[in-house]
Amino acid sequence: MNNRGHEPGLDNEERAIVFSVWNAKVIPVDVTHRIFQRYFSTKDEPGRGLGTYSMKFFGEHFLGGKVDFRTSHVEGTVFRLTMPL
Repeated sequence: MNNRGHEPGLDNEERAIVFSVWNAKVIPVDVTHRIFQRYFSTKDEPGRGLGTYSMKFFGEHFLGGKVDFRTSHVEGTVFRLTMPL
């Protein structure tokens, strides 16, 4: 799978395990500051806007990890959950 060097799955970092998901699309700059906001969605359909919010909430508050993402036109978007060992 060619995804510009971002293999989805597990990575071992120093004293942490990183779960990552990659997508080729870029997140527009005007959306990035709201990406983890509850009920925020770029789509108009009902039932949207809980995915990234839930990921950050559970990943950080219940699992004690860190959820973040990076996005660019060159590399696409990578969401990560970093869990300390």
